[in-house]
Amino acid sequence: MRELKIDGMTCNHCVMTVKKAIQKTDPNAKIEIDLKTGIAKIESGASESDLLDAIQEEGYTLVSVKSI
Repeated sequence: MRELKIDGMTCNHCVMTVKKAIQKTDPNAKIEIDLKTGIAKIESGASESDLLDAIQEEGYTLVSVKSI
């Protein structure tokens, strides 16, 4: 599982946009996003670079990634 700090999410629509972007990369990904903290917990077989690309393509900034 990875914990990603994502900048730029301001509403529930943003959360859904990020979730959909991740699911395009890995349809079986398990995703929990806390809008207040900007933290996304993702369990996915997708590579870190694929997740980063998917999130950035939607206009959000990935601040940090850590494995948990």
